[in-house]
Amino acid sequence: MPALRLPIIGHPLGPTPLEAVLRAGLAAGGHEIEIERWERKPHQMADAVAELRAGGFAGALVASPHKEKAPPLADALAEDARVSGAVNVLLATDGRLRGDNTDLVGVRAGLIAILPRVIANWPRQAIVLGAGGGAR
Repeated sequence: MPALRLPIIGHPLGPTPLEAVLRAGLAAGGHEIEIERWERKPHQMADAVAELRAGGFAGALVASPHKEKAPPLADALAEDARVSGAVNVLLATDGRLRGDNTDLVGVRAGLIAILPRVIANWPRQAIVLGAGGGAR
């Protein structure tokens, strides 16, 4: 049996390409972590988090529709989770759960990649506002 477990908590929840990528990454890093699918309805999220606190878990990946329900269930929040009000990763350390939102990292990277091109191609029209607030 692996040393740690990593559930993906969501509803509905079926197989995703993410699982294969995670398994490959964990194996390449030499980590013995077993990924599990926990299909839980929204009213079962608090019970799922209580299971995590029992031990033997690296944490959990939080999928829809639970991302907005997870922040108050964590002991601490990373800045991105606090600001967004959503958690997609719970990291278990010494019986405590820290919530994070790695979705924002991806959004930021995407915006940084495309914004220079968008700005370069943006229409350069001057808009002059009149006293009534409308454009002329």
